[in-house]
Amino acid sequence: MTSTRPYIRSMKGWWRRHPAYRWYLLREATSVVIGLYALCLLWGMTALLLGPGAHDVWRACVQSLPGRVFQLLALAAFAWHAWTWLRLLPLTLAPLRLGRHRISQTRVHRAALGAWALTSVALLVAAAGGLR
Repeated sequence: MTSTRPYIRSMKGWWRRHPAYRWYLLREATSVVIGLYALCLLWGMTALLLGPGAHDVWRACVQSLPGRVFQLLALAAFAWHAWTWLRLLPLTLAPLRLGRHRISQTRVHRAALGAWALTSVALLVAAAGGLR
C-alpha cells in the first residue's frame, strides 16, 4: 500500500520570485521603523511625566546625530508607507460615482494625495505657529 502525500510548495525565497513581492516586503518593513518611532515618542511622553531631567535626556537623544538620522529614516518610512497605501486606495474602494459618471481610479488617487498634502501643510503651519 502506497501512501499519498499532498504537494507542499516550498516558501523558501518566495520574495525573490517577483518584483512586486519585494516591494510588498519593503512596504511591510516600513511598519517596523514606524513602530520604533512610536516607541521613541512613547519614551518622550514618559520622560515628560518623570520630570525635566528625564525630558532633557530624551531631547538630547533625539537631537543627536543618530537621533536625527533615525527621524529622517522614520520620515521616509512614513512617506513610503502612506504613498503606497494611497496608491492602493482606489483598488480597495467600491467604484465611486458622481451622478451617472464613474470617478476614475486616477482621480481617486490624486484626490487622496491632495488631501494628504493639504493635511501635511496644515500640520506644518500649526507646528510653526506653535514654536513662536
